[in-house]
Amino acid sequence: MAVVRPAIVESSIEKPFLGWNEGINTSASLSYLLGTFFRQLPTKESKCLDLIPVDLVCRGMTLVAAALARRRHERVYQLATSAANPCDMRRSIELTGLGHRKFYRAQTGLNHRLRLKFDAIPVSKSRYQKLSAPAQKTIVQAINRTVEPFAARPPLARRERELEKVIKLISLFEPFILHNDHIFEAANVERLSAALPADEQSDFGYDARALDWWDYWINVHIPALRKWCYPLIEGRQPEARPRRQVPLATRTEANAAGAAGSATATTS
Repeated sequence: MAVVRPAIVESSIEKPFLGWNEGINTSASLSYLLGTFFRQLPTKESKCLDLIPVDLVCRGMTLVAAALARRRHERVYQLATSAANPCDMRRSIELTGLGHRKFYRAQTGLNHRLRLKFDAIPVSKSRYQKLSAPAQKTIVQAINRTVEPFAARPPLARRERELEKVIKLISLFEPFILHNDHIFEAANVERLSAALPADEQSDFGYDARALDWWDYWINVHIPALRKWCYPLIEGRQPEARPRRQVPLATRTEANAAGAAGSATATTS
């Protein structure tokens, strides 16, 4: 028996197609927030945000399954990037901002132009509490309570709800972005990959070191989230995913394969 633990699983780099992603995954909500007017994210800049593309996870699981079949497996396999190819929170926030900028520059309208000027920055927890969503919520609540006796509905009720959602979201992600500064070693699965024959490396090799975070984040991951995850957050229908091209054998090939199978059965 072997335990396989993947890190935060995100958009694919190749299969079934570039950027494949489904549903509101781990990074979608937080990266969406960083594309709004939100500015100050409480985090530890040097903390590694351990993301891994989903198809790299599949390659690792295939290698582990083969090792199990041969009874040559280790007890634990980490499928992660933090030891071999780390990307810390400072860099993650920067790349998310660049990915959003690339999108907003291609759009028209004042709202998109304004968002170009609102890159998020990493801050301490105390600064976040004093100057960001918690402090803003306190001010909004005070305004709503002041005018409540004179209005049927508080004028900033919607804004108060939005700030509460932000506070809850940040609280949910704090273990990943602020606390628990762990590094996950993936040497066991790397050894399995290194043992592959040369002609199988391209299909089954596990190589987290080759991942270019700049290219992946800006040109693959953020565009993929915009296509298939952000619409779900906004209550919209996501874009249709490209149809997979599955090669089908021709009738001649199928007949030849059937004839070969029959000949093998006869001789045996």
